[in-house]
Amino acid sequence: PGCHVLYVSGQMSPELNSVHGVLSEAEDALLPVFSASVPDQDFAPGTASPKSPRRFYFDAVPEFPAAVAFKKKYVLSVYFLSPESYCPGANNTQLSPKMVKRDFSAQHVYIEDGTHETREAAFKHYHFTMLCGDFSSSSFPPLPLVYSLAYVAHAMVPEFIHWKSSRMFFHLPDAAQGVRSTAFAGLEAYLHNLMTSPSKEKIMEFKETFTLLCQVLFRYRYAEPIRRRAEVAACGLCDARAREERRSVASADEAVAVAFCIMSRRSAHELRKVVRETWGRGLAGKAPAVVQRFFVGKAANSSHALHDSSVGDVVELPVVESYRTLNIKALSMLSWAHRRYPNLQWLVRHDDDVYLRAPALLAQLASRPPIRYLWGMFDHGSSPVRDPAHQHYNSYEQFPKQDHPAWGDIFPPYARGLLWAMSADLVAATVKEFMADREEQPDVPLDEAAADHLPHPDDPAVGVLIAGLVQRGMSINLDDRDFNSFSLNPSCNSTFSNIHNRTWVVHHVQPETMRCMWDLDNAEEAKQISSQNSDTCEQIRNSIGQPEKQLDVV
Repeated sequence: PGCHVLYVSGQMSPELNSVHGVLSEAEDALLPVFSASVPDQDFAPGTASPKSPRRFYFDAVPEFPAAVAFKKKYVLSVYFLSPESYCPGANNTQLSPKMVKRDFSAQHVYIEDGTHETREAAFKHYHFTMLCGDFSSSSFPPLPLVYSLAYVAHAMVPEFIHWKSSRMFFHLPDAAQGVRSTAFAGLEAYLHNLMTSPSKEKIMEFKETFTLLCQVLFRYRYAEPIRRRAEVAACGLCDARAREERRSVASADEAVAVAFCIMSRRSAHELRKVVRETWGRGLAGKAPAVVQRFFVGKAANSSHALHDSSVGDVVELPVVESYRTLNIKALSMLSWAHRRYPNLQWLVRHDDDVYLRAPALLAQLASRPPIRYLWGMFDHGSSPVRDPAHQHYNSYEQFPKQDHPAWGDIFPPYARGLLWAMSADLVAATVKEFMADREEQPDVPLDEAAADHLPHPDDPAVGVLIAGLVQRGMSINLDDRDFNSFSLNPSCNSTFSNIHNRTWVVHHVQPETMRCMWDLDNAEEAKQISSQNSDTCEQIRNSIGQPEKQLDVV
């Protein structure tokens, strides 16, 4: 309502060609949520001027059937972008469609003709697909790559495209295979052996896992047709501009653009104090555009006193404080921020034991589109706990049994709660989903009984609500490209997600360690810290001022 979109054809204005649904390293200023404005040399070095980026689009893929992965008829297809395209052969030779049909099998060679039927036939019934052609003049990601993932065909793509694939999703390079040259003689037999040999079982499991994972991410992003995505993006940008104008003349709450909402226990006043005195100081200096609020639940009894209520940044939610109410507490927090800050652009949710290099995150958000967008470290295959004795227990009422053909009973993807950032429009849609149930039961207290009607804990609960939006046809951009910016533990030798100098977010940080990290970040002498490490915080402090010794991160 109130938003009208004017369509301009490419013939009328080359600068306003339609755009597709991909975020890139160079965000597009016109329709950033669903666009890529990528210099030509990013695809084929030296082919064009960086001042003339191409913009591309493609429509929604009609289906993303996960079960198709287990109903394949053939091993390999070869897909050409055009009749003039070629596959790179050995010794810089060029293999045309005619040559491949002769040496491989004409039945399994396909040429792009602009139809869904050809693309479906090329990928739906094949375990592997070889993508051939001049991708320097095609969109990023190439439409055939999106289709191959939609139909769970393991894509082999030109090497320079594979190099760029991490700009879309962190695990996309694992779902595709870069190819420098191709020899079709024996390739099908090689791939068949890869699928059937017991010694290669882990390799195929790895490929299948990340192909199915990226299938889900593409399904979220391309749930709507291009015209609808463009309308949403255009209206979202208009709304963002209007919010910005209102903030410039608004009261304190109405001027908030970015809200850092911190899940905290009532008893964690020492952690809250350390956050305020360390990295949170920078956020306080950006008020009222940026605010930081700690959210706690109601006291279960008189012994659970709130020692820092007078500071003014602690919000007591009408949710009884307990571990089992984390889900409803987190959603109540989103609801509170949505109501309190009407001109919000971003909501950043994180835990109170997180050390954050906030300037890096704020700079990131400044270049990202505030439209149906969720940024963070994603869990893609977590299984709900069905054991009633476990603290994470989910009844089938809380979360009905799922039947993924590969992974069985799993949650949809969700951002890990250590820290994620969500655009205000997606916050509003998520809150609306949550409040729909609350409106039906307005007098039910927000206690453990109420929490047992939602998935547990809080991170999957948010993910399930967002998955419901996608199921009803809403495109949502889950962005996990910055996976390496996160560390789940303050350790440099963590086997899961280690800490290094490019880390923005560190989880499970104790107060003294947080102070140490802050001191190091602010020490002029520590600018050349290396990414190797094992020294203790005290050893590093003692080393500051000794330029001949290289300093290490804790």
